[in-house]
Amino acid sequence: MSRSRWWAAGAGLSVLLIGLGVFLVRVGLEDANQWASVFGLFLNIAGFGVAVLGAVQARRAATRASAPVGGGDDTTNRIHGGKFTGAVTQGRDIYASVDVPSPTLPEAGRAPETGSVSNHIEGGTFGGPVIQGRDVVLPPPADRRTDPS
Repeated sequence: MSRSRWWAAGAGLSVLLIGLGVFLVRVGLEDANQWASVFGLFLNIAGFGVAVLGAVQARRAATRASAPVGGGDDTTNRIHGGKFTGAVTQGRDIYASVDVPSPTLPEAGRAPETGSVSNHIEGGTFGGPVIQGRDVVLPPPADRRTDPS
């Protein structure tokens, strides 16, 4: 939202709150207490609606995030120009190699996953390695590599 809209929303809310305060002062303490109870009821109903909407959206987001990886979806990775000084990796299933075996690394000789993968680069300057593929196992960082001697 733009800055002027935030300002207008703040000004409108301020006018509304001042008007509500003036109304409650004019009706007297006992009636103001009753009006406040009615306003509180409607605010609680609105708050409950917002809470339910937030819970539904969070559940949908969690369901999308927990979808199985490599389940046959088509994957398209694209780079259109740019300047890259480090490594660039494009792929569908990307695993980080570490010193200890990991159950998430692909098993040798497993059945191929369904779905296609396409990686495209159009233009750009690359100052590091470019890795493209389907099941990519990245080497450990230089400071984690073991000395073979």
